[in-house]
Amino acid sequence: MLNTAFPAGAPASLHRAAPATDLANRLSISQTTTLRWTLPDAVDEYPREGIAGIAVSWESLRSYGLEPGVRLLRRSPLTVTSLGWVGGFTGDHGYTYDDAVAEARQAVMVAAEVGAHALTVVSGTQGGHIRPHARRLLIDALQELAPLAAERKVRLALQPMHPLYENEWTFLVDLDQTLGVLDELDHPYVGMACGLYHLWQQPRFVERIPEFAHRIASVQVSDWREPARCDNDRVLPGDGTIPLEGIINALEEAGYSGFYEIEVWSRDLWSRDQHDLIRQCRQRYLDLVAAVA
Repeated sequence: MLNTAFPAGAPASLHRAAPATDLANRLSISQTTTLRWTLPDAVDEYPREGIAGIAVSWESLRSYGLEPGVRLLRRSPLTVTSLGWVGGFTGDHGYTYDDAVAEARQAVMVAAEVGAHALTVVSGTQGGHIRPHARRLLIDALQELAPLAAERKVRLALQPMHPLYENEWTFLVDLDQTLGVLDELDHPYVGMACGLYHLWQQPRFVERIPEFAHRIASVQVSDWREPARCDNDRVLPGDGTIPLEGIINALEEAGYSGFYEIEVWSRDLWSRDQHDLIRQCRQRYLDLVAAVA
C-alpha cells in the first residue's frame, strides 16, 4: 500500500500553472462536495459545468487506483488545487506514526505527479497523548515530510478544524495553535489549509488575515447553518451566516491568489442530484465574487 509506483524525477503535471487572476476563474470543487460521484465522474463532469479546478480526495484516488487515477488527472483540463487528506500522526484512524508518515510521503509524490498545489494534512486527535506530545508528533512528522515536499514542489497544508471535529479528526481547533506550529517549523513548503467553515468564528479572524495570509496554501469555502445540527451540516455559500464576502475581500487584499475550493459536507446536499449541485456551487461562487469585485 505504501510503495509508490512513480519514479523519482518524473515530470510534473502541466496543470501546475498559477490560477487566473480573474476571481471568476478561480473556482475549484472538492470531491467531498459531490460525494456520490467517483473520480472519473468528477473529472468528466466538472469541466462540463465550467469548473476550473478539483480538490481530489486521497481516499477516492486510492480506491480508483493510483496509476490510472494519475493518468486520468493528467489528461484532464482541471487544475488539481489540492489532494487530501493525509495525517493522523497521533495514532488514530488505525495508523501507527510510521505508517502515517509513509503514506503521507507517498501522497506528496502523487500530488506532484498530478500537479496539485497543496496536500492537506490533518494532525489526528489528541487521543491518549498529553497535548505537548501530540504537538511534538505532528511537528516531527512535518519536519520529516517538508524536504520531500520542497523537492517535489507540493505545499503541505495543515488543516485546523472547528471544535466539532476535535474528537474525530484533529487536536488543532484554534488558529493560534496552528500558527504556532507553522512558526516553529518556519518552512516555505508547510502552510495552512484555511477552511472558512472551521475558522470564521475565531476571534478577530477577518482582521487577522493579513497576519497569516502568506501561510495559506488553500482556501475551502462553505457556509454555516445556524444552529448546526451535526458535523455534516454545512450549506452552500449564501445560505448561512458566514460573512463570506468580507472574508474573501480580505484574503484578496492580503495577496491570496489561489483557488477557492467549494467544500460542503452535507448529508442533505449529498442526497441531491449532483449535476444540479455543482451548477448551484458555481452560481453561488460567481454571485459571491461578483460582490467582492
